[in-house]
Amino acid sequence: MNASGDDGLHLINHHKCNLVIMDASLNVPFFSIILPVYNGEKSISETIQSILQQSFPAWELIIVNDGSTDNTVSIINDFCSVDTRIKLLHQANKKQPAARNTGIKVAAGQWLAFIDADDVWLPAKLTRQYQCIKANDGLDVIFSDGYTKYHDKVIRHYYHYELARGYFNGKDLYKKMMFGNYIPILSAVVKMSWVVKIGMQDETVPGVEDHDYWLKLCRAGAAFYGMEDRLFEYRVHENNFSANLVNQHYLSLVIRMNNYEPLLLGNQENKQFSKAFHQYINYFENQGKTAWVQELKERFRKLPIPPVPVSEQIKDRVKALKGSFRTGTKQFIKRWLFLFVKIFYFYPKKRLFHYRNKLAISYVYWLNFKHIKNYKAIQLSATATVNFYNVSASIDTQELYVGDFSRINFMEEHSKMITGAAVTIGKFCNFNIVGELIMGNNVLFNNHSTLTCHGQIVIGDDTWFGEGVRLYDHNHNYKDRNVPFTQQGYTNGTIKIGNNVWVGSNSIILNNVTIGDGCVIGANNVIYKSLPANTIVKSKSMDATETIPSV
Repeated sequence: MNASGDDGLHLINHHKCNLVIMDASLNVPFFSIILPVYNGEKSISETIQSILQQSFPAWELIIVNDGSTDNTVSIINDFCSVDTRIKLLHQANKKQPAARNTGIKVAAGQWLAFIDADDVWLPAKLTRQYQCIKANDGLDVIFSDGYTKYHDKVIRHYYHYELARGYFNGKDLYKKMMFGNYIPILSAVVKMSWVVKIGMQDETVPGVEDHDYWLKLCRAGAAFYGMEDRLFEYRVHENNFSANLVNQHYLSLVIRMNNYEPLLLGNQENKQFSKAFHQYINYFENQGKTAWVQELKERFRKLPIPPVPVSEQIKDRVKALKGSFRTGTKQFIKRWLFLFVKIFYFYPKKRLFHYRNKLAISYVYWLNFKHIKNYKAIQLSATATVNFYNVSASIDTQELYVGDFSRINFMEEHSKMITGAAVTIGKFCNFNIVGELIMGNNVLFNNHSTLTCHGQIVIGDDTWFGEGVRLYDHNHNYKDRNVPFTQQGYTNGTIKIGNNVWVGSNSIILNNVTIGDGCVIGANNVIYKSLPANTIVKSKSMDATETIPSV
């Protein structure tokens, strides 16, 4: 629930958050980064490297070894020997909240940042948050969007949990956070003065200590800002899922009850909280947690909120029904006429269209069920076609839409197509895949586009192609004049296209081309050599280029 009016929203805008850093070379740390680790030898190097690669240098990294028994300490010591900003502390194994508190006690920065030993920051993370801090003095907690990287997936996906975005005062965010955690801790930075004010993290609720901390900050009146920027990669693997989800649910309810303040919630939210509590109780009863149920019920009785009686729910429903019948006769007739048209015309038409599309993907899946992973994430137009030609190929997608009369053809054994979320292939497109096609999130091919992949084509996030664009990662061989060129085969290569790239209509991209992040390619161009990041290609000539100036 975003705040509005004069509560501070006007302070935040994208232009202000692109200020040039003036004091990033400070000798004292601006950010103190807290990194707890327990037996993290497999991932700790990548996590530390992502911090060393930050474009903002005024930080200190406090690593708290939480009783590791593997090679973690030796790996960290190697980093400490080459960068004095990295500090290593040791303690017996007490779990993450206790390890974070150990780091907080020695932190010297103006702001705290958190990261875990299996996660990664993108290079601009601290810079972007520093810019927002300097542009908006009233902010106390800043967090961002990010990506999720599954251990068995080639590409990264959009962050898989719902987030809060925009400006929030403590009261507004409290109403939201009482029903879920909308702030990923690895993205957050917190002003140190607030840490001094509310104290350390609760060490008795491991796994939900961050949610508890945000609720305490909300109650204390901190100001929050959720950035649209994607600044982290949250790594998902079998070891970072809780082995006891029932216990996690129990602790989650405990911290919400600990932070319950009815005056900060409206009447509707108080009823919603009461309803959620009883849902949890039913869940714990089904799990056989009798002692928990008795304890929670006793604590609930002490809260200043009565359960929502069934009679009151019925009264609310009757009141709503009465209100609907108090409309005028004209409005009543219009409503029922609209409902009639909706039921007997629009709804059947919509259902028929949906059924045709559903039938199309069901038929394709029935023919090729061995080749399609997560087929429910694919939406095919009824006239679109996916052909596997009896070869051992595969599609692995998080979300893919294929438009009218478009075709995806898998031509050889082990050819594959891997995509992230929100990938759209428009109408009348033709994709011939012999090798490996990898696309990130929010990739769009407009109508009449052609892609032929013999080797490998990799396309980054937020990259769009205009109508009639063609990608070819191979060339015909033709130099032997004694052999017809039709018999000389192909020379395969690669095409690599970065993030946030726009390719204009009717442009052609040829093999062994790398296009950097942020490039803009005008219409009707032939791209036969690589382009550095932030390049604009303005005309048919590859020489007519310029670099996008930095802000």
